[in-house]
Order: sequence, then C-alpha cells, then structure tokens
Amino acid sequence: MKYIITENKLNNVALSWMNQNFSSDQLEIVKSEEYPDSIFFKKNGKVVMEQNKKNMNFWFDYDNIWSFFESFFGMKYEQIQEVLNYWLEETFKLEGYTPEAGEPLFSGVLEKTLKLEGYTPYILQHTHPKLLEETYNLMDKYLTSQLGDAKLSNWFHNEEEYTNKYGSMIIFLDKVHEGYTQIGISEDIYDSFGSMFSLDNDDIQRHLLKWFKDHMEINNAEEIEVFQ
Repeated sequence: MKYIITENKLNNVALSWMNQNFSSDQLEIVKSEEYPDSIFFKKNGKVVMEQNKKNMNFWFDYDNIWSFFESFFGMKYEQIQEVLNYWLEETFKLEGYTPEAGEPLFSGVLEKTLKLEGYTPYILQHTHPKLLEETYNLMDKYLTSQLGDAKLSNWFHNEEEYTNKYGSMIIFLDKVHEGYTQIGISEDIYDSFGSMFSLDNDDIQRHLLKWFKDHMEINNAEEIEVFQ
C-alpha cells in the first residue's frame, strides 16, 4: 500500500529513509584496480551503490533502494532522481552526478573479485543529521496502513481474530486476565516491515509492540508472535 502525502513532505520522508538505512557510517567504500573510474559502496557485504567518476552517474541498487521509492512512495523515475540527487549533495557533498537505477558494474563476478582480491576498505567519516522522528513516523504510518483497517471477525472466550478487507486474518489476540499478553500478526506483514526498514528482530518487536500500545491500547504484551 502506498503512503500518499504532499510532495515536499514525501521527499523529506524519503530522505529520512535513506539516512536511516544508508547513512555514511553504515557504508564501506571499495575500490578496484580493474575499474579505476568507479567507487563502490557496500552495506552488509553487498554493493548497493556505485559512483562513476568518468560518466558522472551514480548508480543505486534497484532491489534494495530504487524499488522502495517506486512501490512504497509511488514515485516516478524523475522524482526519484531529484530526491537522490539532493541526498548525494547533502550526504556526500557530490554535485553534478545523475542518479540511475540498476545493477551496473556490481555483478556477481565483480562481487567475487572485490571480496577476494586486495582492496582497502574504510568507513566514511561524513556526518549528517539522523531524521529519526520522521523515520519513526513513517514506520507507524506503514504499520497503520497494514493493520489499521483490521476488523474483529471472530472471537471465542479470550481469543480474538481480526481480518483485513480481503478476509485474511492478520491479527490474533489472546486475552489473559485483565489485558492482552499475547499478540500474533501474519508472517507476511512481520517480514515485510522488517525488510522495508532494514530492522533486526528486536527492532521489529519493539516497533510493533509500540504500535499496538498506541493504536489498540494493549499495554502489557510481552512479544509479538507470527503466524502463517
């Protein structure tokens, strides 16, 4: 589901997502003698960006970066370029580069070459503000888009089932004593939330528990369980 907001606000939230998931301190620079015109940026062992100093293109991995702007924000190619161009200027002080989508030189062969042959990686030292509040708001709105319209469809004693508009169960609550202590959500929503915002399991749990506390007044749950 796309999150529809005004264009300026949309751009700001998109920039916040880039800062949260691809900040300079999360990236490793890789240089290769075979490609002297390029600088590669890796995160978690995978090349996600390439700066080509010869043709002045800056490539962003489609699967990990570009497609998020298309599917979640509903942005067109030119708008994504505008946002990422501003991000490059603010984060890396790079002007004159054209952001592009795809998998340019960082093929599987190159990945293997960069891992096995000598190079000197180092962590970027640039700093920029982390727009955490906007990012957390984005997470909340995403979860609301996935869970907020759930309707109570079945209940038995202390158990409640909530379904989406397609009739699929997405929330399961088991009421114990004076409150809800067990919460279950569909595996698809749980996994997509973690993948979209690059969260580990502890962060997924923390944000989901906060959402249920804020939106469904469930204050004493201990963890989120997952069902298929």
